[in-house]
Amino acid sequence: MPSIDAARRRLRLADAHLGVLGILVHDGQIPEELAAARGELREAAILDADDKISADPYPLVATLMEPKVIVRVEMTGPQGATQSGPVIGDDFIFTHENWPGDAESEYVPTEPETLVWALTRMVDPHRDFTDEADGAKRLGKKLGGLFG
Repeated sequence: MPSIDAARRRLRLADAHLGVLGILVHDGQIPEELAAARGELREAAILDADDKISADPYPLVATLMEPKVIVRVEMTGPQGATQSGPVIGDDFIFTHENWPGDAESEYVPTEPETLVWALTRMVDPHRDFTDEADGAKRLGKKLGGLFG
């Protein structure tokens, strides 16, 4: 189910929802196979009863309609594959991530200065401590320096 978190300007949308928004931007007719997605967008107040897009998703829709750069990050793990990445437009940057098995992704605005960190978090780089006791000591020292 699509949703908006207006306080943090993030949206949760599936590809079908994005398809509906794209068609509406171009004043197109929504095909029958996307009628359910349109209904969900209305229920989430992303669309009004006349299929007008609310102001909250405008930056995302504008960025997706004319992207300058799209980066796709695919991760495969024991729960399946996920698709993530940033979409960079003239005025806005959004990153999107999904959970394994979920059709929807969370779209979050990102500042250019934080884009590298956002990409890094998407691929989950971490240290693999083979000696758990030694690794725990090193981690404790690092955390102690942060909080102590």
